[in-house]
Amino acid sequence: MKVKSYVLANDPAMRPYARLVNKEASEAIRMIARLIPVVDVDVIIMHSPGNVAFGIISAQTQSKNHLVVALNVKHEQFKKNLRVELRKALAHGLYHIARMQKIGNSKTLIAYCLNA
Repeated sequence: MKVKSYVLANDPAMRPYARLVNKEASEAIRMIARLIPVVDVDVIIMHSPGNVAFGIISAQTQSKNHLVVALNVKHEQFKKNLRVELRKALAHGLYHIARMQKIGNSKTLIAYCLNA
């Protein structure tokens, strides 16, 4: 299995955007997965404005197989900036996962290179 995304659409605020978010996420993941080696990853995408520090999107790498993307669909710039911000968040989060899958979670890339 490669990367699979799940848009949690039961939140009433998220329902109107679920298809759009799913489409944008799927497209971004396909592009990113062609460039960096990630396998067996679940990406959970949900409306969770309390977990977005600023802007419309925040992503957190939970483990080498799990990325959580929080959206603020009520932000005034959400629809306008969704594509760019979602691609940035997914690329960044999946990069961390690719690194964790390759060298482990306890090492930084710098530490790995210095001790190799």
